[in-house]
Amino acid sequence: RIDGVLDDAEWGNAPWVEIREIALGKSEAATRVRIGYDDKGVYFGFECGEPLIEEMVVKNYGQDGTVWRTECVELFFDPEGNGEKLMHFIAAPSEGTRYDERQGYIDDPLHPLVLKKQADASWNPEWAHAFQIDKAAKRWTIEIAIPYSSLGVEPPVEGARWRVNLGRERGKSRWDPVKYRKIPVELMLWSPNLQKASFMDTSVFGDLYFGRVPEGK
Repeated sequence: RIDGVLDDAEWGNAPWVEIREIALGKSEAATRVRIGYDDKGVYFGFECGEPLIEEMVVKNYGQDGTVWRTECVELFFDPEGNGEKLMHFIAAPSEGTRYDERQGYIDDPLHPLVLKKQADASWNPEWAHAFQIDKAAKRWTIEIAIPYSSLGVEPPVEGARWRVNLGRERGKSRWDPVKYRKIPVELMLWSPNLQKASFMDTSVFGDLYFGRVPEGK
């Protein structure tokens, strides 16, 4: 059940993985994620600490709007592992506020998106997300389910590797531009980017193995 609750039984065997500041610096808010999979798809459960949750503002940008301009988490997949193709998902703790796009899947070298090196945001696969905002615990959570069929891939065999990254954006200056004037957006990334501070850099993606890590990896 995709409901944004991360302490129910199906998550019991999935360990928490910390997501730190994008360049391994200090962050005011803690972020962690649980990851799971079955024969239908992959699942992610993000827990985003928010010490100022009473002040937090989450905007609704709908489907494929500028979701990255509000509180959100981001997922990046490169199942082929060569850095040439990328699938990108963003989800916010706001009803219907999400974004999806992909790059490297258009074969026509003269296509306008290829010439401009832009992602294809018209790609709208089936996936689900739900959230909970817990003011008492000073946190919000998001649960995400993405079927393999939506990614155009077969269910991975044991030991299969995807290149991935997972991130969070937190922006106090977006809540109140006067009170938090000139405070930069706080960026968190599972596999850090120490030089470019970019989410989209496939060269820094980490390895996600299914079932087991092959010997020697």
